[in-house]
Amino acid sequence: MRILLTLFGLTLLLELLIELMERVQASWLNHQTRPYYPWSFCSTAGGFLTSDRGYLRLSVYPMSLYRNLPSQRSECFRINSSGFRGPELDAGSSKARVILLGGSTAFGAGLDEDSQTIAAHLEARLDNSEVINAAVIGFQSGQELAYYVKDLVDLRPDTVIALNGWNDFSQILHTSGRGGQVLPPGLMGFNWFRNMERALLDYSAIRYGSVLRRLALFFPLFFPRLCGAASRLARSLARETVSKEDHSLEAFYRWVSGFEQAGPQADYFNSVVDSYSNNTTLLRDIAGSRSARFLCVMQHPRTIDAAAGLYRSFTRAAMERLAARGVQVMNLCDDPGRPGDELFLDSIHLDDRGCREVASLIATRLRSNPD
Repeated sequence: MRILLTLFGLTLLLELLIELMERVQASWLNHQTRPYYPWSFCSTAGGFLTSDRGYLRLSVYPMSLYRNLPSQRSECFRINSSGFRGPELDAGSSKARVILLGGSTAFGAGLDEDSQTIAAHLEARLDNSEVINAAVIGFQSGQELAYYVKDLVDLRPDTVIALNGWNDFSQILHTSGRGGQVLPPGLMGFNWFRNMERALLDYSAIRYGSVLRRLALFFPLFFPRLCGAASRLARSLARETVSKEDHSLEAFYRWVSGFEQAGPQADYFNSVVDSYSNNTTLLRDIAGSRSARFLCVMQHPRTIDAAAGLYRSFTRAAMERLAARGVQVMNLCDDPGRPGDELFLDSIHLDDRGCREVASLIATRLRSNPD
Protein backbone atom coordinates (compact mmCIF):
# COMPACT_ATOMS: atom_id res chain seq x y z
CA MET A 1 0.00 0.00 0.00
CA ARG A 2 2.85 2.39 0.86
CA ILE A 3 4.41 1.79 -2.57
CA LEU A 4 1.09 2.47 -4.29
CA LEU A 5 0.60 5.71 -2.34
CA THR A 6 4.17 6.77 -3.19
CA LEU A 7 3.60 6.08 -6.91
CA PHE A 8 0.30 7.95 -6.80
CA GLY A 9 1.99 10.90 -5.08
CA LEU A 10 4.79 10.99 -7.67
CA THR A 11 2.26 10.80 -10.49
CA LEU A 12 0.27 13.64 -8.97
CA LEU A 13 3.45 15.70 -8.55
CA LEU A 14 4.41 15.17 -12.20
CA GLU A 15 0.92 16.18 -13.31
CA LEU A 16 1.13 19.37 -11.24
CA LEU A 17 4.58 20.19 -12.64
CA ILE A 18 3.38 19.78 -16.24
CA GLU A 19 0.32 21.92 -15.45
CA LEU A 20 2.59 24.61 -14.00
CA MET A 21 4.78 24.53 -17.12
CA GLU A 22 1.70 24.87 -19.34
CA ARG A 23 0.47 27.85 -17.34
CA VAL A 24 3.86 29.56 -17.61
CA GLN A 25 3.94 28.91 -21.34
CA ALA A 26 0.36 30.18 -21.74
CA SER A 27 1.23 33.32 -19.80
CA TRP A 28 4.20 33.92 -22.08
CA LEU A 29 2.14 33.27 -25.24
CA ASN A 30 -0.51 35.74 -24.12
CA HIS A 31 2.05 38.50 -24.55
CA GLN A 32 2.43 37.46 -28.19
CA THR A 33 0.89 39.43 -31.02
CA ARG A 34 2.67 38.26 -34.17
CA PRO A 35 2.17 36.35 -36.36
CA TYR A 36 -1.16 35.49 -34.72
CA TYR A 37 -3.12 36.09 -31.52
CA PRO A 38 -3.27 33.21 -29.01
CA TRP A 39 -6.85 31.96 -28.95
CA SER A 40 -9.14 30.01 -26.64
CA PHE A 41 -12.31 28.05 -27.31
CA CYS A 42 -15.25 29.05 -25.11
CA SER A 43 -18.93 28.60 -24.42
CA THR A 44 -21.35 31.33 -25.46
CA ALA A 45 -21.03 32.68 -21.91
CA GLY A 46 -17.22 32.83 -22.19
CA GLY A 47 -16.32 29.77 -20.11
CA PHE A 48 -13.23 27.90 -21.33
CA LEU A 49 -13.91 24.59 -23.07
CA THR A 50 -10.30 23.52 -23.71
CA SER A 51 -6.92 23.92 -22.03
CA ASP A 52 -6.05 26.88 -24.28
CA ARG A 53 -6.24 30.26 -22.55
CA GLY A 54 -5.48 32.69 -25.37
CA TYR A 55 -6.87 36.22 -25.21
CA LEU A 56 -8.82 35.95 -28.51
CA ARG A 57 -11.94 34.05 -27.49
CA LEU A 58 -13.89 31.93 -29.96
CA SER A 59 -17.30 30.69 -28.85
CA VAL A 60 -19.35 27.73 -30.06
CA TYR A 61 -22.07 28.85 -32.45
CA PRO A 62 -24.89 27.24 -34.48
CA MET A 63 -24.23 26.34 -38.13
CA SER A 64 -20.73 27.81 -38.41
CA LEU A 65 -19.49 25.77 -35.37
CA TYR A 66 -17.86 28.82 -33.77
CA ARG A 67 -17.38 32.58 -34.13
CA ASN A 68 -15.71 35.47 -32.32
CA LEU A 69 -17.08 35.81 -28.79
CA PRO A 70 -18.92 39.17 -28.82
CA SER A 71 -17.89 42.13 -26.66
CA GLN A 72 -14.24 41.40 -26.00
CA ARG A 73 -11.21 43.62 -26.17
CA SER A 74 -7.42 43.38 -26.02
CA GLU A 75 -4.56 45.80 -26.61
CA CYS A 76 -4.64 44.86 -30.31
CA PHE A 77 -8.30 44.44 -31.21
CA ARG A 78 -11.89 45.09 -30.28
CA ILE A 79 -14.74 42.67 -30.99
CA ASN A 80 -18.07 44.48 -30.91
CA SER A 81 -21.38 43.21 -29.52
CA SER A 82 -22.20 41.56 -32.86
CA GLY A 83 -18.97 39.56 -32.89
CA PHE A 84 -17.26 41.65 -35.58
CA ARG A 85 -13.80 43.15 -35.26
CA GLY A 86 -14.07 46.92 -35.02
CA PRO A 87 -16.53 49.52 -33.71
CA GLU A 88 -20.24 48.99 -33.11
CA LEU A 89 -22.45 49.10 -36.18
CA ASP A 90 -24.35 52.30 -36.88
CA ALA A 91 -27.95 51.17 -37.33
CA GLY A 92 -29.00 54.54 -38.71
CA SER A 93 -26.14 54.90 -41.19
CA SER A 94 -26.95 55.76 -44.81
CA LYS A 95 -23.55 54.53 -46.02
CA ALA A 96 -23.20 51.63 -48.42
CA ARG A 97 -22.56 48.48 -46.40
CA VAL A 98 -19.74 46.10 -47.30
CA ILE A 99 -19.19 42.77 -45.51
CA LEU A 100 -15.75 41.17 -45.52
CA LEU A 101 -15.70 37.41 -44.88
CA GLY A 102 -12.66 35.20 -44.44
CA GLY A 103 -10.22 33.63 -42.01
CA SER A 104 -7.28 34.97 -40.04
CA THR A 105 -5.80 37.06 -42.88
CA ALA A 106 -9.08 38.91 -43.39
CA PHE A 107 -9.56 39.16 -39.62
CA GLY A 108 -6.11 40.75 -39.30
CA ALA A 109 -4.24 38.25 -37.14
CA GLY A 110 -0.94 39.62 -35.87
CA LEU A 111 -1.76 43.29 -36.43
CA ASP A 112 -1.26 45.89 -33.73
CA GLU A 113 -4.67 47.56 -34.01
CA ASP A 114 -8.01 47.47 -35.83
CA SER A 115 -7.07 50.35 -38.12
CA GLN A 116 -4.44 48.14 -39.80
CA THR A 117 -6.86 45.47 -41.05
CA ILE A 118 -7.85 45.03 -44.68
CA ALA A 119 -11.41 46.01 -43.75
CA ALA A 120 -10.29 49.31 -42.20
CA HIS A 121 -8.02 50.16 -45.13
CA LEU A 122 -10.78 49.25 -47.58
CA GLU A 123 -13.29 51.50 -45.80
CA ALA A 124 -10.83 54.39 -46.12
CA ARG A 125 -10.63 53.80 -49.89
CA LEU A 126 -14.34 53.46 -50.66
CA ASP A 127 -16.56 56.52 -50.80
CA ASN A 128 -19.40 56.73 -48.27
CA SER A 129 -19.04 53.08 -47.25
CA GLU A 130 -19.05 51.05 -44.05
CA VAL A 131 -16.91 47.89 -44.18
CA ILE A 132 -17.78 45.23 -41.60
CA ASN A 133 -14.97 42.85 -40.65
CA ALA A 134 -16.95 39.60 -40.22
CA ALA A 135 -13.88 37.37 -40.62
CA VAL A 136 -13.13 34.65 -38.05
CA ILE A 137 -9.76 32.93 -37.70
CA GLY A 138 -9.68 29.43 -39.16
CA PHE A 139 -12.93 29.80 -41.10
CA GLN A 140 -13.27 27.80 -44.29
CA SER A 141 -15.72 28.43 -47.13
CA GLY A 142 -18.51 26.29 -45.66
CA GLN A 143 -18.38 28.22 -42.40
CA GLU A 144 -18.42 31.55 -44.22
CA LEU A 145 -21.50 30.40 -46.12
CA ALA A 146 -23.24 29.18 -42.95
CA TYR A 147 -22.33 32.34 -41.02
CA TYR A 148 -23.63 34.55 -43.81
CA VAL A 149 -26.96 32.69 -43.95
CA LYS A 150 -27.32 32.61 -40.16
CA ASP A 151 -26.45 36.21 -39.29
CA LEU A 152 -25.01 38.40 -42.01
CA VAL A 153 -27.68 38.30 -44.71
CA ASP A 154 -30.03 40.25 -42.41
CA LEU A 155 -27.56 43.14 -42.34
CA ARG A 156 -28.60 43.86 -45.94
CA PRO A 157 -25.12 44.45 -47.36
CA ASP A 158 -24.65 46.16 -50.71
CA THR A 159 -21.41 44.23 -51.32
CA VAL A 160 -20.07 40.93 -50.00
CA ILE A 161 -16.36 40.09 -50.27
CA ALA A 162 -14.94 36.66 -49.44
CA LEU A 163 -11.17 36.82 -48.94
CA ASN A 164 -10.22 33.18 -48.61
CA GLY A 165 -8.72 30.09 -50.22
CA TRP A 166 -5.81 29.09 -48.00
CA ASN A 167 -7.84 27.51 -45.19
CA ASP A 168 -9.78 25.35 -47.64
CA PHE A 169 -6.52 24.44 -49.37
CA SER A 170 -5.06 23.38 -46.00
CA GLN A 171 -7.41 20.37 -46.12
CA ILE A 172 -5.13 19.07 -48.89
CA LEU A 173 -1.99 19.60 -46.80
CA HIS A 174 -3.58 17.72 -43.90
CA THR A 175 -4.40 14.53 -45.81
CA SER A 176 -3.35 11.11 -44.59
CA GLY A 177 -0.11 11.31 -46.56
CA ARG A 178 0.98 14.23 -44.37
CA GLY A 179 -0.19 13.07 -40.96
CA GLY A 180 -3.89 13.85 -41.22
CA GLN A 181 -7.10 12.38 -42.60
CA VAL A 182 -8.86 12.47 -45.94
CA LEU A 183 -12.19 14.21 -45.32
CA PRO A 184 -15.41 13.04 -46.97
CA PRO A 185 -17.05 15.76 -49.11
CA GLY A 186 -19.76 16.40 -46.52
CA LEU A 187 -17.19 17.51 -43.94
CA MET A 188 -15.11 19.73 -46.20
CA GLY A 189 -15.16 23.48 -45.64
CA PHE A 190 -15.71 23.28 -41.87
CA ASN A 191 -12.60 23.75 -39.77
CA TRP A 192 -12.40 22.08 -36.32
CA PHE A 193 -15.44 19.84 -36.84
CA ARG A 194 -13.36 16.74 -36.14
CA ASN A 195 -11.96 18.35 -32.97
CA MET A 196 -15.48 18.94 -31.68
CA GLU A 197 -16.51 15.41 -32.61
CA ARG A 198 -13.59 13.92 -30.67
CA ALA A 199 -14.44 16.06 -27.64
CA LEU A 200 -18.05 14.83 -27.73
CA LEU A 201 -16.87 11.23 -27.97
CA ASP A 202 -14.67 11.75 -24.91
CA TYR A 203 -17.60 13.26 -23.02
CA SER A 204 -19.89 10.41 -24.08
CA ALA A 205 -17.40 7.83 -22.80
CA ILE A 206 -17.21 9.57 -19.42
CA ARG A 207 -20.93 10.30 -19.09
CA TYR A 208 -22.51 7.24 -20.67
CA GLY A 209 -19.76 4.60 -20.88
CA SER A 210 -19.83 1.33 -19.01
CA VAL A 211 -18.24 1.03 -15.58
CA LEU A 212 -15.22 -0.75 -17.06
CA ARG A 213 -14.87 1.94 -19.70
CA ARG A 214 -14.94 4.69 -17.10
CA LEU A 215 -12.43 2.84 -14.91
CA ALA A 216 -10.14 2.61 -17.94
CA LEU A 217 -10.38 6.39 -18.24
CA PHE A 218 -9.27 7.00 -14.65
CA PHE A 219 -5.71 8.00 -15.47
CA PRO A 220 -6.51 9.99 -18.66
CA LEU A 221 -9.22 11.83 -16.72
CA PHE A 222 -7.23 12.69 -13.59
CA PHE A 223 -3.78 12.93 -15.18
CA PRO A 224 -4.49 14.21 -18.71
CA ARG A 225 -1.24 16.14 -19.12
CA LEU A 226 0.95 13.28 -17.96
CA CYS A 227 -0.90 10.81 -20.19
CA GLY A 228 -0.62 13.24 -23.11
CA ALA A 229 3.13 13.62 -22.56
CA ALA A 230 3.54 9.83 -22.38
CA SER A 231 1.52 9.40 -25.57
CA ARG A 232 3.62 11.98 -27.43
CA LEU A 233 6.82 10.33 -26.24
CA ALA A 234 5.57 6.90 -27.37
CA ARG A 235 4.67 8.24 -30.83
CA SER A 236 8.04 9.94 -31.11
CA LEU A 237 9.88 6.73 -30.23
CA ALA A 238 7.73 4.76 -32.67
CA ARG A 239 8.62 7.16 -35.47
CA GLU A 240 12.29 6.88 -34.62
CA THR A 241 12.38 3.08 -34.40
CA VAL A 242 9.75 2.00 -36.91
CA SER A 243 8.61 4.41 -39.55
CA LYS A 244 11.75 6.43 -40.31
CA GLU A 245 9.48 8.77 -42.27
CA ASP A 246 11.31 11.26 -44.45
CA HIS A 247 10.32 14.81 -43.45
CA SER A 248 12.81 16.56 -45.73
CA LEU A 249 11.79 19.31 -48.14
CA GLU A 250 12.62 16.98 -51.03
CA ALA A 251 10.16 14.40 -49.65
CA PHE A 252 7.49 17.11 -49.40
CA TYR A 253 8.01 18.07 -53.05
CA ARG A 254 7.77 14.41 -54.06
CA TRP A 255 4.47 14.23 -52.19
CA VAL A 256 3.24 17.40 -53.92
CA SER A 257 4.11 15.97 -57.34
CA GLY A 258 1.61 13.19 -56.67
CA PHE A 259 -1.24 15.65 -57.22
CA GLU A 260 -0.17 16.06 -60.84
CA GLN A 261 -0.83 12.38 -61.63
CA ALA A 262 -4.10 10.50 -61.86
CA GLY A 263 -4.91 8.72 -58.62
CA PRO A 264 -6.26 9.19 -55.09
CA GLN A 265 -4.20 12.34 -54.41
CA ALA A 266 -5.48 14.08 -57.54
CA ASP A 267 -9.04 12.96 -56.81
CA TYR A 268 -8.88 14.42 -53.31
CA PHE A 269 -7.37 17.64 -54.65
CA ASN A 270 -10.30 18.02 -57.05
CA SER A 271 -12.80 17.21 -54.30
CA VAL A 272 -11.46 20.06 -52.17
CA VAL A 273 -11.51 22.43 -55.16
CA ASP A 274 -15.11 21.41 -55.89
CA SER A 275 -16.15 21.95 -52.26
CA TYR A 276 -14.58 25.41 -52.16
CA SER A 277 -16.06 26.37 -55.55
CA ASN A 278 -19.54 25.12 -54.65
CA ASN A 279 -19.61 26.94 -51.30
CA THR A 280 -18.38 30.16 -52.90
CA THR A 281 -20.96 29.91 -55.68
CA LEU A 282 -23.76 29.38 -53.14
CA LEU A 283 -22.53 32.39 -51.18
CA ARG A 284 -22.66 34.46 -54.38
CA ASP A 285 -26.17 33.23 -55.16
CA ILE A 286 -27.52 34.00 -51.68
CA ALA A 287 -25.89 37.45 -51.63
CA GLY A 288 -27.29 38.14 -55.10
CA SER A 289 -30.78 37.08 -54.04
CA ARG A 290 -30.77 40.15 -51.78
CA SER A 291 -29.33 42.37 -54.56
CA ALA A 292 -25.80 42.43 -53.11
CA ARG A 293 -22.86 42.21 -55.47
CA PHE A 294 -20.26 39.58 -54.68
CA LEU A 295 -16.50 39.35 -55.10
CA CYS A 296 -14.32 36.36 -54.28
CA VAL A 297 -10.71 37.31 -53.53
CA MET A 298 -8.39 34.31 -53.40
CA GLN A 299 -5.55 35.20 -51.06
CA HIS A 300 -1.90 34.55 -51.83
CA PRO A 301 0.85 33.08 -49.64
CA ARG A 302 4.46 34.12 -49.38
CA THR A 303 6.07 32.88 -52.58
CA ILE A 304 8.94 31.14 -50.75
CA ASP A 305 6.49 28.89 -48.88
CA ALA A 306 7.01 25.24 -49.83
CA ALA A 307 3.30 24.80 -50.58
CA ALA A 308 2.96 27.99 -52.67
CA GLY A 309 3.16 26.16 -55.99
CA LEU A 310 0.48 23.63 -55.09
CA TYR A 311 -1.73 26.40 -53.70
CA ARG A 312 -1.37 28.33 -56.95
CA SER A 313 -2.65 25.25 -58.79
CA PHE A 314 -5.56 25.13 -56.35
CA THR A 315 -6.53 28.77 -56.99
CA ARG A 316 -6.31 28.40 -60.76
CA ALA A 317 -8.47 25.26 -60.73
CA ALA A 318 -11.03 27.00 -58.50
CA MET A 319 -10.95 30.13 -60.63
CA GLU A 320 -11.80 28.11 -63.74
CA ARG A 321 -14.84 26.60 -62.02
CA LEU A 322 -16.00 29.91 -60.55
CA ALA A 323 -15.51 31.88 -63.76
CA ALA A 324 -17.56 29.28 -65.64
CA ARG A 325 -20.41 29.98 -63.19
CA GLY A 326 -20.17 33.73 -63.57
CA VAL A 327 -18.64 34.38 -60.12
CA GLN A 328 -16.50 37.51 -59.96
CA VAL A 329 -13.01 36.45 -58.83
CA MET A 330 -9.70 38.10 -58.03
CA ASN A 331 -6.80 35.67 -57.81
CA LEU A 332 -4.07 37.52 -55.93
CA CYS A 333 -1.58 34.75 -56.79
CA ASP A 334 -1.65 35.97 -60.39
CA ASP A 335 -1.98 39.68 -59.66
CA PRO A 336 1.29 41.56 -60.32
CA GLY A 337 0.27 44.22 -57.79
CA ARG A 338 0.01 41.80 -54.87
CA PRO A 339 2.14 42.47 -51.76
CA GLY A 340 5.68 41.15 -51.85
CA ASP A 341 7.16 38.59 -49.48
CA GLU A 342 8.64 41.31 -47.27
CA LEU A 343 5.11 42.37 -46.24
CA PHE A 344 4.22 39.01 -44.66
CA LEU A 345 4.33 38.19 -40.95
CA ASP A 346 4.57 34.48 -41.81
CA SER A 347 3.55 32.27 -44.73
CA ILE A 348 0.04 33.73 -45.06
CA HIS A 349 -0.58 36.67 -42.67
CA LEU A 350 0.12 40.22 -43.86
CA ASP A 351 1.49 43.21 -41.98
CA ASP A 352 -0.08 46.69 -42.07
CA ARG A 353 1.48 47.62 -45.42
CA GLY A 354 0.47 44.30 -46.94
CA CYS A 355 -3.13 44.77 -45.79
CA ARG A 356 -3.12 48.28 -47.21
CA GLU A 357 -1.97 47.04 -50.62
CA VAL A 358 -4.57 44.26 -50.74
CA ALA A 359 -7.28 46.77 -49.77
CA SER A 360 -6.15 49.05 -52.61
CA LEU A 361 -6.36 46.19 -55.11
CA ILE A 362 -9.87 45.28 -53.94
CA ALA A 363 -11.04 48.90 -53.96
CA THR A 364 -9.75 49.34 -57.51
CA ARG A 365 -11.57 46.19 -58.62
CA LEU A 366 -14.83 47.32 -57.00
CA ARG A 367 -14.63 50.76 -58.62
CA SER A 368 -13.88 49.27 -62.05
CA ASN A 369 -16.84 46.86 -61.73
CA PRO A 370 -19.55 48.88 -59.97
CA ASP A 371 -22.36 46.43 -60.82
